[in-house]
Amino acid sequence: MLAYLTGVRQGDLIRLRLRDAGDIGITYTAAKTAARTGKPKTVKWSPTLRALWRAFEGERIGVRVALRTSRGPRWS
Repeated sequence: MLAYLTGVRQGDLIRLRLRDAGDIGITYTAAKTAARTGKPKTVKWSPTLRALWRAFEGERIGVRVALRTSRGPRWS
């Protein structure tokens, strides 16, 4: 669902951190872009995306990854 709402590649999704969320939306640097320009991208909030992101914010610790497995570690 998150991939559908954001258009972000799977590899970039699993690296998202809670601190990547801001007032405008989710800001991240795509892995393919980082090697070339390093320019960050921002996906603006929609009501559905904001609600989904809030579901990930359980611990509200910015350095934690947003998407985790049922056992705790991040996806790989």
